[in-house]
Amino acid sequence: MKEKIYKKIIENIELQFLEVKNNSYLHKGHLGDNGTMETHFEIIVKSQELTNLGRLKAHQKINKILKSEFENGMHALEIKVL
Repeated sequence: MKEKIYKKIIENIELQFLEVKNNSYLHKGHLGDNGTMETHFEIIVKSQELTNLGRLKAHQKINKILKSEFENGMHALEIKVL
């Protein structure tokens, strides 16, 4: 799933930097653990496009891009816009 997240973001947002971290190991047994160990992610992104949108709209845009990942087992996403 990490690769899908990375690919979808780079295809839909003009970026200067992107890092996708799988933090699922920190939440083993937690609600949403689907057995794949791919449920909790953190993204760190630098994008003038997202900065111009503002924090709320930037998060909404990323969540919309990753909607199918949430529908297919991703439980949590931490977003840091630089």
